[in-house]
Amino acid sequence: MFRSLFRSLLESRPPTRRRPEVRRFRPQLEVLENRLAPSHISGIVEVQSNVGNNNTETVVGNNDVAVQKNEVNSNSISITGFHNKAIQANNGSNNQISITGTGGTAPGVGNKVIQTQNGNLNTVVVQGNKNTVLQSGNSGSATVVGGNKNQTFQTNNSGSAIAVVGSNNTVTQQDSTDAVLIVAGTGITAQQVNQAGGYTLVT
Repeated sequence: MFRSLFRSLLESRPPTRRRPEVRRFRPQLEVLENRLAPSHISGIVEVQSNVGNNNTETVVGNNDVAVQKNEVNSNSISITGFHNKAIQANNGSNNQISITGTGGTAPGVGNKVIQTQNGNLNTVVVQGNKNTVLQSGNSGSATVVGGNKNQTFQTNNSGSAIAVVGSNNTVTQQDSTDAVLIVAGTGITAQQVNQAGGYTLVT
């Protein structure tokens, strides 16, 4: 009797179901084809320091940096390309930075130029678009700006001069002595602030 009862209980129980196997995640490396993309990080960084006279740096490319500091006389940096930076600091006399674009014809775009604490005859020549120029604490600074939508700042210089020949450029002379501002373009925004002996000539 007990055997039959036990057998009936076993037969009446629902069949047990096996749990589905859960696959474990295993991270794997996937091989991709070679892909090259342009870099937005500065490329070549050239620094000249305590070299002497007649130092020249030429920047041909994009996103590069050129620095000249603690030099004596006749230092020059030439930029052809886009989004480069040129710095001249604590040099002697006759320093020049020029932005001319590719081959001297296509405009340079988005370059930044700084001249600070240099001696006499500091010159920046800009032929391009959307470039930024800062001259500060120099003696005898001159800037010639051509092209469109460039920004030029001169502050705390002595014997400063800016000549603007282009369109839609912005120029500011501030806290400088014997400053001359010559505007010969269209759509130019020019101002002189706290100048000693400065004047603006519009032609």
